[in-house]
Amino acid sequence: MKDSIREKFIEDFANETSIAKGGNIKVTYDDHCTHYQPKEGYEGFKFEDGQYLGHLVDGASAFMFWIARNGYKITKPKLHGKA
Repeated sequence: MKDSIREKFIEDFANETSIAKGGNIKVTYDDHCTHYQPKEGYEGFKFEDGQYLGHLVDGASAFMFWIARNGYKITKPKLHGKA
């Protein structure tokens, strides 16, 4: 899996968590850093929400490396008859 694809998976995962949605946190993830910022229209977010989200991102990153190391592939099933 390319690094850019792995990074996009992790970023999407982080932004779809209930803590990011409910805490109004936007996550940007790349190979150099993870950036947390309040979503547009919000002044900030709780420190503990940022800390928890950071742990989730670290775990997701470790899991993605484990998947690559062990030769697994991530596939999205085609939904027949669904738009």
